[in-house]
Amino acid sequence: MKIGCGAMQLEHGDDEPALAVLRRAVELGVDHIDTAEFYGAGRVNARIRAALHRIRGWDRPAS
Repeated sequence: MKIGCGAMQLEHGDDEPALAVLRRAVELGVDHIDTAEFYGAGRVNARIRAALHRIRGWDRPAS
């Protein structure tokens, strides 16, 4: 089963809370993060990379 998380709201606020949300989502079983390059002018994708780059299995591309 696929469990997704929309990332559009992660363009607002400070980095650390956004990174914590992403890491916790993965801990809870999220295996798909829906994003777009234009969210926060690329800031959301940078946050996703920062949060997940060390988590095994998250080396696949974002949508």
